[in-house]
Amino acid sequence: MESASCGLNCGDDYPADPRAREFALTNGLSLESHKTVNVRDFKFRQTDLVVVMEPAHLDQFRSKVHQDLPLVLAGNHGKAQSPYIHDPFNCCPAYFARCESMVMECVRGMNA
Repeated sequence: MESASCGLNCGDDYPADPRAREFALTNGLSLESHKTVNVRDFKFRQTDLVVVMEPAHLDQFRSKVHQDLPLVLAGNHGKAQSPYIHDPFNCCPAYFARCESMVMECVRGMNA
């Protein structure tokens, strides 16, 4: 499955958070060449499935992107389904890793 990333409240062209890069490496992935893209600058295709982290993001996405795209909550695809996965940007390292693990679990659940 092909995937790409964009943010609702980020600037463009920044590197991935160092904690995210480290987490990716421990899972056999690399974010070394990743650059942030604001949702307003992202080029969506009509066939895209948009995955958001929390219910408030559904309305935020719709207000910023004026395309009729299917939206789902990532947390609904994990083992312990939850509509809310916190953005750990300003959290301690342990909680950051917990949130990243939840995202990985949900991505695997989407691929199942």
